[in-house]
Amino acid sequence: MKNKDTLEGREKAFISEFQDHLQSVNRDLTELERLSNLVGRPSESHPLHNSGLLSLDPVQDKTPLYSQLLQAYKWSNKVRDVNEQSAVFLSLQDRMSYISLFIGSEVKF
Repeated sequence: MKNKDTLEGREKAFISEFQDHLQSVNRDLTELERLSNLVGRPSESHPLHNSGLLSLDPVQDKTPLYSQLLQAYKWSNKVRDVNEQSAVFLSLQDRMSYISLFIGSEVKF
């Protein structure tokens, strides 16, 4: 009889604790749903596509990931532009060297 009472007591304690945990999960889920309704729809005009969604991070001050990513994106664009300009100048210089070499060889003959 004593064994049965302790078993029932443990079952009741387990059920009570389990119900408390379920209620806690339910409260947290309700709070999450409420807060998710407050978040606006993300705009589609992010220069970094899906990475732009990082700008919606509510803890931007603690994680400046989006601003660093945007700065790296701008920096890579500048590097690409300088690279294109360098390619044009090197191509022109190569042509000038070829022309001067060609003209120089004609003068020697």
